[in-house]
Amino acid sequence: MHSVSEATLAFSTHFRHSHQSPNGRRRGDKMNPLEEKMVTCTVGELLVQLRLLEYDVQAAPPLKDSGNDLIAIKGRQFRAVQVKATRDANSFTFKNKELKERLYDVLALVQIVGEGQTLSLNECRIYLIPKEAVLKGHYGAKELAKHELNRAVVDALFAAR
Repeated sequence: MHSVSEATLAFSTHFRHSHQSPNGRRRGDKMNPLEEKMVTCTVGELLVQLRLLEYDVQAAPPLKDSGNDLIAIKGRQFRAVQVKATRDANSFTFKNKELKERLYDVLALVQIVGEGQTLSLNECRIYLIPKEAVLKGHYGAKELAKHELNRAVVDALFAAR
């Protein structure tokens, strides 16, 4: 069995079947197509969930949109996680002023790597930053290195308070 980080995944924003559905519509017709930004954000959230699970952290979106993307649990420690995803290989840019006003504990920055509809899971990067360390709205990959997902980063973020 491969770990999550060893796999390559192909994904699509709509079905590509050509036969008729029971209601008479062709299954290849797009039903409520997703915008590229929404796909990127959703893939980012799913990657964070999968990779955190490798470190014994369960994470899931709240039932209601409360302003947090994920609620993560390790042992008896709970953390609210805000996820920002990008396909930019060199940097992350987001509206820091908006983030400062939100209640969350951890900012997860996700660098999605892949070509077209193919996602290279083992090449994607996830950086976990405690809210108090989020000081600006633009980060280069080099300055994020100390926050890259690993056992020590996860243990520090989920240490008892």
